[in-house]
Amino acid sequence: MRRKAPDSQFYAEIRELNQQFLDLIADPSACRHPGLLQGLPVGIAESVASLSAESRLFLADVPGLLVEFAWLSGPVPAADPGTGVADGAPDPDWLATAQVFVAGLMTYVWQLARRDPFASALCLGLSVEGGRMLATMSFTEVQRNARHAIPALRVRYGHHPRLWRELLRAARHLNPEQRDRCRADLISLGLADIRHHPDGWRLERAPCTMRRDVRAVTSETDQDLSQRGSGAAGYRS
Repeated sequence: MRRKAPDSQFYAEIRELNQQFLDLIADPSACRHPGLLQGLPVGIAESVASLSAESRLFLADVPGLLVEFAWLSGPVPAADPGTGVADGAPDPDWLATAQVFVAGLMTYVWQLARRDPFASALCLGLSVEGGRMLATMSFTEVQRNARHAIPALRVRYGHHPRLWRELLRAARHLNPEQRDRCRADLISLGLADIRHHPDGWRLERAPCTMRRDVRAVTSETDQDLSQRGSGAAGYRS
């Protein structure tokens, strides 16, 4: 039986998780200790913190998570020199908030990995191996892993700092056209990661909630991406 395309509830859940993550990035503790979050490009925490509540909500409204778990998403190119290991202890309040966020995020990712492997790879950033491993876990195992997962939080697309800068620029000016271009590039980057894996074709051929959305986005943006270069290459700097 063919599944329906994602409804507004699916995207509302992604947006809510992104909002919570952006709040973690914007917290003064993250600004003082950028190494708390893997892959955080230089200056991004301060830029997110400077956004109004409306602009932060605008930034969160993209068709994929802006955060991932490093051990479930596979390796990425080295981070910018300004990122790395946290220096000093973060605020206890930040850690408490992060722990609640991580527990909810891991549960959500686990549920989607079991229900829709392609959507979890495209929208949540799971690698093929990471998705398979997570899908086999019990709920108790997910809870156990979540207790120690804060250090594994990684900014998604942190190795594409220019993409983050364009997202922030769109949010700062509440520019829907610029955000739509970034949305299309986020999906293109996700597809590139899937297709790079030898078993990626299995995910693409599987029934999934994202099929119609992917067709619409790729058909509208292939020409634009070819002019700018592929998303993965075009956002390296």
